[in-house]
Amino acid sequence: MPSTARRVLGARRFRGALVACLLTLAALTACSSTDVTVTSSPASDASGGPEGVTTYPMTLKTKWGETTLDKAPERIAAISLTSEDMDALLALGITPVYVNDAMSSAPWLTSEQSAAMKTVATAPDFELKAEDVAAAAPDLIVAVNALNDEVDQKVYDRLAQIAPVLAYDGTVETYGIPWQDTLTVIGEAVDRQQAAAELVTTVEKTITDTAAAHPEFADATASFVVNYGKQYGIAFYSGPGSNTAKVLSELGFQPNPNAAKLAKADSISDELLPLVDTDIVFAGENGEESEALSHNKLFTSLQVYQDGGYIPFAFEDDTNWVPWGLRSASALNLPWLVDALAEPAAKALAD
Repeated sequence: MPSTARRVLGARRFRGALVACLLTLAALTACSSTDVTVTSSPASDASGGPEGVTTYPMTLKTKWGETTLDKAPERIAAISLTSEDMDALLALGITPVYVNDAMSSAPWLTSEQSAAMKTVATAPDFELKAEDVAAAAPDLIVAVNALNDEVDQKVYDRLAQIAPVLAYDGTVETYGIPWQDTLTVIGEAVDRQQAAAELVTTVEKTITDTAAAHPEFADATASFVVNYGKQYGIAFYSGPGSNTAKVLSELGFQPNPNAAKLAKADSISDELLPLVDTDIVFAGENGEESEALSHNKLFTSLQVYQDGGYIPFAFEDDTNWVPWGLRSASALNLPWLVDALAEPAAKALAD
């Protein structure tokens, strides 16, 4: 099964694991945890530490209830199966005491950042274990970008018994929270508001500078697809309002005029495949090599392929990081993603 699909399935199992293991916090030893390492080091203060701007106690409101953060947290757990919350904390100079193992090896992290992770969860299908969260002894649990169907009232109540919970309000779809909002919300909770604002400005400038350096992008349409092979088909990733579409637009590309129709399809059929034909087609190739779009006779007949506008990203180390990163855009990964997209696109349009 493709890595992204596995992670989504693992995320759906996360809720059940949390409920089962948090029913009795006093009995946490009933759930084994053999693949987790915990240290007592506090969060990194590489950003200069708390700024003294946030007022504590701070009430953390969600649609499930409220918790109170009494002071600037020092041990922060980022429980999302995606990387946005972890990335925001690291960008602010804070090393989480708990993260998902798969995210701790993301290529946009420095070796020092990856090595500094205090607690990582390793489990089949990336299923998080509640006892691991508790064992990390966090004084704040960040779940801003937890998948929308993974935190419900029961799960929230159990998490709130471990530590105050900073969560989304449930009003947006999964992958729909702007990275700027994630950074701002987390920055306020950890007393790094000024640092967060500066990061937003810096990253946005990186994107606009790249767009300005490539005016040819403004005359080109672009699509992003992920090809999971014959078993799961081709998914359209740059639908209207998606993080992927936002990044492509900010780089200057024009959207696929058929984006809305393609986004509604669970997978792109042979009948719909010609609608993908834009000047540039970025493609995450997550299937077998023999099933790549470059071996698809219908796709290779499209103008984009004939003109050299097909830009594939390979499935490596159990993950295709470019499409995964775009779905989980953050202050930390966007500079890396911008380079990954802009360089091959500029070459393709110049040829």
